Amino acid sequence: MNRRFYRALMLSSAFFHTFRNVRYHGVPVARAMFYSFHRRVMLGSKKGIGKRKMKISKKRLYNWMIRSDKVTPVPYRKPKQRGKIIFSPEAASGLPISRTTSLICAVGKHDRKKERRAPVAVPSQMVGLNYKQYAALRRKIIAIARKKSTPAYFRNKLFIKWMLKELKTVMKTIDGIRRLFANHSIRAIVLHSSVHPLGYLLVHMGRQRGIPTIILQYGLNDHYQLFSTYARYYVAWGPFHKKRLTQYGVPSRKIVTLGNARFDPIFKKKWVNKRKLARILRISRRKWLFVYPEQPLPLKKNRKVLRMLIKALQPYRRKVMLLVKPHPRQRKLSFPRRRLKRYRFIRVVRHPHLYHLIHGSNAVFVQFSTVGVEAILMNRPVIALVMFKNTVKHEHTYYSASRHITSAKGQKQLNKIVRRFVLSSRFRKNMLLKQRYYRKGTYSGKLAARRIYNFIKARCR
Repeated sequence: MNRRFYRALMLSSAFFHTFRNVRYHGVPVARAMFYSFHRRVMLGSKKGIGKRKMKISKKRLYNWMIRSDKVTPVPYRKPKQRGKIIFSPEAASGLPISRTTSLICAVGKHDRKKERRAPVAVPSQMVGLNYKQYAALRRKIIAIARKKSTPAYFRNKLFIKWMLKELKTVMKTIDGIRRLFANHSIRAIVLHSSVHPLGYLLVHMGRQRGIPTIILQYGLNDHYQLFSTYARYYVAWGPFHKKRLTQYGVPSRKIVTLGNARFDPIFKKKWVNKRKLARILRISRRKWLFVYPEQPLPLKKNRKVLRMLIKALQPYRRKVMLLVKPHPRQRKLSFPRRRLKRYRFIRVVRHPHLYHLIHGSNAVFVQFSTVGVEAILMNRPVIALVMFKNTVKHEHTYYSASRHITSAKGQKQLNKIVRRFVLSSRFRKNMLLKQRYYRKGTYSGKLAARRIYNFIKARCR
């Protein structure tokens, strides 16, 4: 966690404290705005953060940021009907849910079109804005901002304008969730994150009513996942992820290591080997196959990484083939196909499935993606690329933080790793031995869907 990120957390804490009494139906609206506020601070000027000394140790972050959230109890009278479990679309991925006992809460309409496993609700679009209550909260926010004791950052006109805009969405979401609770008998709330507004509001309002709340780790356990520990239970992939959260002071009793159902296809289905993959792609099976799944980064950054890979693989261009898999959210290719034709050892592939590419490859290049964990679960060598500083959304140093993952922090180091990988069988063997230790700590067991679903059912009201 770098200093800029840490200072932004301290300013977020001040934001929570300053507007702690601005509540709508007992919910602190400032906490629901955390993700948007934190990004605003990180992407803004350093002057807004200040040069205060860090007074909070890492181990006290949970108590300072999460445990300080006061929950006002709300009586909950369940409608007389069959109980339902609320899921987020990501949390429901791979679980054996049914239409009669499940309800999926989504952020937008696009999720409603994709989901067919259970009814989908979009709380922010279920009700209109309560203008009378909005006016009352608006006056309260402006009154707090005008106080001399309020920090200068929160008296800024642009900040107040931003907060009032966010307030409308938060209020509509709260009213939508209240309607869901009134119309359905909710037995539990299972989400993939409580960092974003909808996740936090579902968890907080569930805790108000005594409904069990569970977070299932879906992606890499980056710094933001500290704010997914609002829930009563946090289901992590493995011991390493549990350790990463407890270093911030999260109680170990809250974290359970059960894996995640999204990885079950790795163990259940058969994926092609190198010979079959080479036949599908019409490549010589004698070549070294490297897979590079790109990330939804700015075009400039993706081009820089691809240039570095080209330089590292160029000396072995007759022996290797780099398979570049564009990210689904990537709008443009890093390089036009005309330019890539200059390099016969590079091919952009959209098919077959990523798991086929990983399983049939000799090694996988990753940045901060979950693909790294998937490759390790498939027992494929992983080379982590650390070419940029950590940002508000992407923790580029995630894999390099472990000494068991081979990582390149620059062009020279990448060249050296590629050379040793291609020429030394001993180096490749040592890479896999280190990864196996990482594998034991990063993921618990194999098939997880049934174990997780049984865990959820056991804690339903």
